Amino acid sequence: MKNIFELVGVEQQKGKGIYLFLIIYKIVLDYSYVVASSLYAYRGIELDFNATKYIISWLIMIILSFPVFKKKDTVGAMVLQMLFIMLVVPVLTLYAMKNRSDSFVLMLAFAFMLQAILVNYSRTTREIIRINHSQVVLHIILLLITCLTYAILLLKNRPSLSALNLTSIYDIRDDVDYGFALIRYTAVWQYRVINPYYMIYGLKKRNYKIVTAFILLQLLAYLIVARKEVLFAPVLILGVYWMLNKFDFGKMFTLGITGLVTFCTLIYKCLAFKLPFAIVPVRLLFDPAMIDFMFYEQFSTNLNKLYYSESHLGMLFGMTYQYDKPSGWVVNDIYFPTIEAEANTGYLSYGYANMGFIGMLIASILLVLILKLLDRQSGNKKYVFAFCAYPFSVLVNGGLLTALLTGGILLLIIIVFFDEAVFRSKESDKSINLSTVEIQGCFERY
Repeated sequence: MKNIFELVGVEQQKGKGIYLFLIIYKIVLDYSYVVASSLYAYRGIELDFNATKYIISWLIMIILSFPVFKKKDTVGAMVLQMLFIMLVVPVLTLYAMKNRSDSFVLMLAFAFMLQAILVNYSRTTREIIRINHSQVVLHIILLLITCLTYAILLLKNRPSLSALNLTSIYDIRDDVDYGFALIRYTAVWQYRVINPYYMIYGLKKRNYKIVTAFILLQLLAYLIVARKEVLFAPVLILGVYWMLNKFDFGKMFTLGITGLVTFCTLIYKCLAFKLPFAIVPVRLLFDPAMIDFMFYEQFSTNLNKLYYSESHLGMLFGMTYQYDKPSGWVVNDIYFPTIEAEANTGYLSYGYANMGFIGMLIASILLVLILKLLDRQSGNKKYVFAFCAYPFSVLVNGGLLTALLTGGILLLIIIVFFDEAVFRSKESDKSINLSTVEIQGCFERY
């Protein structure tokens, strides 16, 4: 029998395998939702199957898959493939299984189609901008942030081994003392960008002591802030790096998520052990999709649009935020008044909450510009995407402007610009040197 890893290997002909894996993934996800509906109906995962919408969900997935998987070797293409698997397909599952809104699904499909076409079908310039002697400055700044962040966190908090019990993390998270408002931001930059950067840096330099040190620092951050994303980040980063060395990312990521959902579902069905099932298909995939629909339903009928007043951009332009709680809490209180939680929504539904369909298009264009910029600066796609995977995966349940300004994506872009040793290939270095000489010549003429 043909080895499945041969099917996903980069040596295989382009295009084969991914559509089969998508079909299997959708079937597994739909079945897992049926299972989840028998356990978590009280928190909104309900079964209200609609046959017509089920057929439409398949058609939308198949149509979108062609532009999404058109390219395989750019950072932008791989980011969209990851978001397609983690955000779009789960939304399509809930659309049919929970009988949700046609309008929202069509708007989301159009916005994602636009992103895929602009990223995969438009030309990307290869004129890489080089900043001389930048890596030394970069390391000084990042290590200063690291020392300051961990020093303040350890002065104000004690790492709690209780965080290793995933059922108790919410109580620990509520008691975290950041000391200063700035540290609340630098802590996010630390575990989403700086620690992952040094893991990638260590892999590029083949210095596994650096990799181990920053994995341990990531674990230390988790024991303080008690957020699951921090704990699983090294698995994602190292897993993506391993995939890119051996396989086509789109195929292997789809196969990996499918296997993970299948494994967690079987663990529950065979052993009645719910925790893995609650974390992977439910918390990772179904909850964000459900919240996407919740935001659309409320901001299309009940709540006034935000017009970016909740973001730092809105504050900069003097926009007045009209609610007494963050929007995630406002929406959660409408659906689950007895459950104290913040409903964090994805970047497209949050775009809708800001300016309706226009907001979804603005979020799409901004994401395309960011991805094109990264593709322009990425001489070595393997290291850049392994670095990008974690911060961009947060868009499944986070707004783009928030992820850009306070969530670490802007810092990630700066690092990619400054670090020519890790994120440049030898070929791109040659073209950069040529450009530098030409630029210097221009100044000399003046």
